[in-house]
Amino acid sequence: MNRQIIINEFEPIMRNTCHNLDNDDEDLTKEEFDMLEDLIGVIDGDDRDKDLLRTYKSSIYGRTIVACNCIGTISFRNERTLDILPKFSDFSSDSNRSKEMIMKILYDVFDIPFKGYTESNRSGSEMNMFEFFVALFINEVTKSINCGMRSSYILQQSNEKFFKGRILFSEHIRENYLHQERVFIEYETFSPNRPENRLLKTTLELLLKRTTNGRNKKNIKVLLSHFESVETSPDIDRDMDKCILDRNMVNYVKPLIWCKIFLKDLGFSLSSGNSLNYALLIRLDNLYEAYVAKMLNRNQKEGHGTFSHSYSSKIYSNNSDAAILIDIGWRFFNNHKQAFVTDIDELFNDSSGLGVKPEHNIDELSSEFDIFRRTPPYNRIKTIAENYIKGFM
Repeated sequence: MNRQIIINEFEPIMRNTCHNLDNDDEDLTKEEFDMLEDLIGVIDGDDRDKDLLRTYKSSIYGRTIVACNCIGTISFRNERTLDILPKFSDFSSDSNRSKEMIMKILYDVFDIPFKGYTESNRSGSEMNMFEFFVALFINEVTKSINCGMRSSYILQQSNEKFFKGRILFSEHIRENYLHQERVFIEYETFSPNRPENRLLKTTLELLLKRTTNGRNKKNIKVLLSHFESVETSPDIDRDMDKCILDRNMVNYVKPLIWCKIFLKDLGFSLSSGNSLNYALLIRLDNLYEAYVAKMLNRNQKEGHGTFSHSYSSKIYSNNSDAAILIDIGWRFFNNHKQAFVTDIDELFNDSSGLGVKPEHNIDELSSEFDIFRRTPPYNRIKTIAENYIKGFM
């Protein structure tokens, strides 16, 4: 049975058309459909969250599920995965091309180095949505290490032949009654073996076992070489409670968010497989907006402004299901106005002074944008994003 299932945005999944487990097909099984319904029931946020995966019931088609305004990966207990891809106008029937386009958008928005896919690996694990989230975590850890791995003073107790720190007399008497040459001492050492680094190493070792992407495996092994003096976390919950995120630990904030997602919210374990249904989803409307803003910033004249992005996660879970929704935010600082711009319409109107490449004529895009104003915001931003991605690929 195929371990990976691919559907497009707005493509309905009807339970009546699902096959049984003994049918070797690429479609969703009825058992997996029921698991997906259980997963949708976990999402109890606002209406925007609930509408990402919509459920319908009709007398003709029966129970139906539709993914709206989101992409991501859903994993079932039987270790099969469901990838949700966007529905691009020109490539709705070409899943590999749609994957390539959305991966380029994701890697651009999150500032992850992107290498063009060749014909030989377009259908492989290189383009799995789960592998993108692994690459995103690797990128955040790399940024953190490049800024310097944080160390702290750690209290240690040991029975040594030298003296430093202070003597623990009760332990010294008990341990060294027959070894007068030794002394039981307590002292502090400046070491990177602190809770934050232990969590990062534990997550990297976990993902090394789960990822099937060669480049991700290579990057994880490179990162693990920096953690040789760090132990694996013996108690994840206790280490998470001990994390200190002060002004010296700003670069650890995003990596630790992903540590919590992988280790706790998704129930991953180094010793056993995952027994949860889980979903990792990204909102498409905010993603398209961030991409268009990033492209306008990339092609601007020097000194016009600066682009920055951020993202947050909403987590819904119970004992058997977990859903993580990634919401992307962006802002553009306009140097001429000395103000932040967070509205894509305003940014596009202010972009007349941008210096763009010939294939992205700003006047043509402006005329198109006037037409898109009469359509829903999601559709017009999506179309502009498609125009950009087709020009750059």
